[in-house]
Amino acid sequence: MKVEVQGTQIEAILPATEIRQIRLPHRVDEGNVYVNMQWALLTIGKVRLEPGRTRLSLQASTTSGGKVMDLKLVSLRRPG
Repeated sequence: MKVEVQGTQIEAILPATEIRQIRLPHRVDEGNVYVNMQWALLTIGKVRLEPGRTRLSLQASTTSGGKVMDLKLVSLRRPG
C-alpha cells in the first residue's frame, strides 16, 4: 500500500489477516443480527505536515484478486 501526503510517499506491506465477524446481538432489526469485524492495526510511519488543508491518499501497490482491504479508520497523531 502506498500512502501519499504533501509530496511524501510511504509504502507498506499489508499482512494477510483472518476475516472474523463479531456478532452484535444487541442490534437486531427485523430478525437480522448485525455484525462487526475484528480489525487489525497497522502503523505506517511518520510524516511532517505543514499548516493548512491537505490531502492524504491511499493506493494499492499490487493486488492479489479483486479486493484489497476494508478500511475503517485513518488516525493521525501529533508526536509527543
